Amino acid sequence: MKLNLFSFPWLSVSCTGLAYGLLGWRLSALPLFWLVESWLATILLIALWIWRGQAIGRWVRLGPAVLVSILFVSITVTFAITHAELFGLGLVLLLSLSWARLELQLKGIGRRLVLVCLSLASWGGLTAGWLLGRDPRAIEALWQGLRRLVFLPG
Repeated sequence: MKLNLFSFPWLSVSCTGLAYGLLGWRLSALPLFWLVESWLATILLIALWIWRGQAIGRWVRLGPAVLVSILFVSITVTFAITHAELFGLGLVLLLSLSWARLELQLKGIGRRLVLVCLSLASWGGLTAGWLLGRDPRAIEALWQGLRRLVFLPG
């Protein structure tokens, strides 16, 4: 299919980039190395608290799929409790990606081109958000560039 720039779903792809930009901005302020240790400890404690110690033997007997499901639920609950803002942002990321993918596919764009478009939007937004969050002067430079682009006085 030939890509027409006027019928391209710019709004949904831009929202995906913006959501990833907000994630990059938020992650740039976190001391990640300290968070990983406490996060892993919290996952282990929640898994043990919810399913008690005797359940570990039953997990192994039930198979790896059940064990992975229980660990996934534990990680999700831990993340939702410890970092509610990032968990909500993660939901926004999933919803914006689903929306953009659906609109791109409804326009008849192929799977590979959908992957390329969404990858560029997400990685570009994440990188831009990270860089803007790391260097406060970058925000002023971005604002000055936007003002020149739309010819705002001042």
